[in-house]
Amino acid sequence: MSNLKQWTYPVEGGAPAVEVTIDADAFPSVVAADVPADLTWVLAVAQRPLAAAVFEETAAAVAWKTKPSWALGAGADEAINPEVERFGAEPAGATVVEIEGASHAVAVSHPEEVADLIRDAVRAMS
Repeated sequence: MSNLKQWTYPVEGGAPAVEVTIDADAFPSVVAADVPADLTWVLAVAQRPLAAAVFEETAAAVAWKTKPSWALGAGADEAINPEVERFGAEPAGATVVEIEGASHAVAVSHPEEVADLIRDAVRAMS
């Protein structure tokens, strides 16, 4: 992805590690297209780097095989393709809520729907 900025940082006792962020100028269209511009700029400059190692790590256990799961699909996500989101939710048999037109920043642009999904999951597990 050409909008990713990456650099290395030192790791005590090991090789340097890589971390990434979304280019601040591309951030609105990639992450938060449905968020007001003034807030999007704050999100862009305040984003925390992500260790690139997360793309290679594997989980020690697969909870969705033994526990119910829920997924929220952002229908206009440019950071994670909505088809990839659906592909991840399907094998888990997740209860899926998709918000049409929502960007990757769905929790910011549609907080009520996100909170409703979380409440539904909590109630189902209570």
